[in-house]
Amino acid sequence: MNNSLLWEVTSSSGISSFVFGTMHVRNDSAFHDIEWLHNTILSQDYYYSEMDLSSSDSELLQQSHFLPPGMDIQQLLGDKKYEKLRRIILKSFGVDMNQLIHFYPMIAIHILLESSFHNSSSLILDQALYEYAKSRNKEMKYLETKEEQMGLFRNIPVEIQLKQLVQLGRNPSKVKKKYADLCRHYSEKNTRLLYRNSLHQMGILRKPLLYNRNIKMADLLAENLLGEKAFIAVGAAHLFGKYGILRLLKHRDFSIKVAQPSLQAY
Repeated sequence: MNNSLLWEVTSSSGISSFVFGTMHVRNDSAFHDIEWLHNTILSQDYYYSEMDLSSSDSELLQQSHFLPPGMDIQQLLGDKKYEKLRRIILKSFGVDMNQLIHFYPMIAIHILLESSFHNSSSLILDQALYEYAKSRNKEMKYLETKEEQMGLFRNIPVEIQLKQLVQLGRNPSKVKKKYADLCRHYSEKNTRLLYRNSLHQMGILRKPLLYNRNIKMADLLAENLLGEKAFIAVGAAHLFGKYGILRLLKHRDFSIKVAQPSLQAY
């Protein structure tokens, strides 16, 4: 597994596209190569993101981050466990869990972890790249439908999500360190550790969150990239491993190689 997040994929028809592994964060670790990425986007005709990140669809997606009406984290945990968790979270993250009580637990975890790091951008990397491509009039396409993205957290048993939130409360410093390590691996392009640690953090959720989605994404790309020059931005964990998008495209007769920068962003 080479230390690269940007890969050139060439179809059997000889058309080359670029697949880039993003990280859904706002901090400095994700933005080192932004100029190079901008130039690569400009060289392509199409831009693929995981989903439509326009403002209207983003609002709908944000709504899907909330638990069903009449359900909240306090109710699910019970008053005693919730108050204990709330005290720990407030001490460790400076965030009152009452602000997150209506979110799916996995979303709450992500918000808490992101709050513990300095954020250099008002947008996560995915959104920043999306907005750049759109501003350059690239034709926008999507790896997943709005419905597939909105159903992502609803289809993961809330009991499993709650268990992860409780584990965060039991040892917040350990979870923070793992998240910091993940950001460092991304910044250093240490794809082996990035992938391994991502799988470890997902645990039993790796199949619904990664493997099943990778197959659908790879099938879509294998068909469309036969006739399109595209820049594809997708979470880095989707790229690697036995069931990663790169390997799946290789099995669909694409040649895969590390992309070489035409302009360094340093």
